[in-house]
Amino acid sequence: MLASAGAAIISLLPRAGEATPEALRDALAALVPNRTIKPGLIALDLPAIAETGHAVPLTITVSSP
Repeated sequence: MLASAGAAIISLLPRAGEATPEALRDALAALVPNRTIKPGLIALDLPAIAETGHAVPLTITVSSP
């Protein structure tokens, strides 16, 4: 019983994000199917590390005519 309680507590601890370039590509393909994504038109500026994941400053810049 103690072991299962410990496992439950450990599962609630925050974990590091494990995003990969492949995961981003797949997410974008699901968001805009049958479209070609052109690099460089949209830029995201966000910190590599944030104090908390609840409030992360983010700037989105779009280069469009």
